[in-house]
Amino acid sequence: MRINKRYKLILFILVFLSIGSFFFLKIQAFVRPNIILITVDALRSDHLSCYGYKRNTSPNIDRIGQEGILFTQAISASSHTPPSIGTILTSNFPYVHSLVLWGDSIRKDITTIAELLKSEGFLTIFIGGNQNFSKGLHGINRGFDIFFEEESKVNLITNKALELINKSKNRPFFLWIHYMDAHSPYLPIPPYDRLFINDEFYDTKKSLPIVENFSDCYGYNGIPVFIATKKNGIDNPDYYVSQYDGAIRTIDTYIGMLINRLKMLKIYNRTLIIISADHGEMLGEHGYFFHHGCFLYEELIRIPLIINFPNLTHKIINTQINAHLDIAPTILDILKIRKAKTMIGSSLLPLILGKNRYPHKYVFVDEGVTKKCVRTDEWKLIYTNRSDKEEYELYNLKGDPQELNNLVSAEKEKFGFLKQKLDDYKQVGPQNKKSKASLDEATQERLRSLGYLQ
Repeated sequence: MRINKRYKLILFILVFLSIGSFFFLKIQAFVRPNIILITVDALRSDHLSCYGYKRNTSPNIDRIGQEGILFTQAISASSHTPPSIGTILTSNFPYVHSLVLWGDSIRKDITTIAELLKSEGFLTIFIGGNQNFSKGLHGINRGFDIFFEEESKVNLITNKALELINKSKNRPFFLWIHYMDAHSPYLPIPPYDRLFINDEFYDTKKSLPIVENFSDCYGYNGIPVFIATKKNGIDNPDYYVSQYDGAIRTIDTYIGMLINRLKMLKIYNRTLIIISADHGEMLGEHGYFFHHGCFLYEELIRIPLIINFPNLTHKIINTQINAHLDIAPTILDILKIRKAKTMIGSSLLPLILGKNRYPHKYVFVDEGVTKKCVRTDEWKLIYTNRSDKEEYELYNLKGDPQELNNLVSAEKEKFGFLKQKLDDYKQVGPQNKKSKASLDEATQERLRSLGYLQ
């Protein structure tokens, strides 16, 4: 009799613990993770080791990619900063959110990811290395509880992030960090400023002329004068590439510090980490050196995208995606939050989980003023609207990845088909967009120093 009572007591305890564990797990399942979005200005995917680069530029980013989801065909919204940042914020095309040029404003009737997450109880933080953002991209700070800017200094940016992570570890937060050190004039810190000089990929005999600006483009057929004057007039292009790679390694080191802090605070396993870029950089391709914005070639629009979250199994995805359009919907889908009605991007979670194919066959990229393009995973058509004429460039990306052979005349059927797609896109937005030039003098001077204004 006593034995039966003892068994009944044990059975009762086990049932109680099982029910308690069930409800505990159910509660835990609805605990929303933190989000850290890291964007690196002017970061090309093909200069990260995890994307096959020859130099060891990114050991910490590589480890994050090896644990998470790495997209090999992530395409940006634009080839320069304002449209891309606006699209990440709003999950909409540049002509819709209206943040196209420096001095423009995000439309007030469009919801940003920061506004939405703040309304859901997240502490929203932006920490950036470009002091022009709040005064040059009007409305970018909407929805952020904390908006911190510090000019191009990876250590100060990261230290501020660590400080706020320490203070916010007990409540869900959305932290967006934007690093500027890989943006020209490229600012690696010691020892990374010397790490790649005179290595096996460095040719000491190379030289190029130092050139003035040409038709609103910097560094055409030579080294841009605004960069060379800050580097003692060095005329070897390999030196500047070594500095670009050294800047990436610098940023990577500080990203490693962030990851270590998350692990030390025991919040790494409940933090969604996304690493990407606003656009890429031209490093001599098509005769264009050490800047961006004037073209829509692959070096400028193909960007890294890595998504790391403990519940996601490592995978490499080769499907072409609208990277900037899809970042916000993906975050919201993982958080189980409905996206805003104004957001047109698609969550990447079904593609990651293998439940659905990606719904968009065509990706549109908009430089905002003179150039637009439509891209598939094999073909790309670029449209240029100059004051005196219109031009088209058609490339087979698989057969001609360097985009050297314009097939407009040879592939008339493919050209006509993609031109129709691009015409449809052009018709829904303005053909040209002029900046309101709502910039104070100090902001204009800082933008000149970065090569944004002439």
